[in-house]
Amino acid sequence: MARLTEADLKAFQQAVYKDYGVMLPDEVLYKEAFNLLKFIEALVKFDKEDKVRNASMPVS
Repeated sequence: MARLTEADLKAFQQAVYKDYGVMLPDEVLYKEAFNLLKFIEALVKFDKEDKVRNASMPVS
């Protein structure tokens, strides 16, 4: 499993704020870092699988 750095967490915090206008408190961010990492890894896995599925679909 990959590791999240403090810079990664801060970048995520800023991205959430920019996109949704919500600033996640540091305590929540650090407490949920493991779940966040699992979520990001699941998104990456889904994206890879989706690209494979789309590449194998015939274009009509």
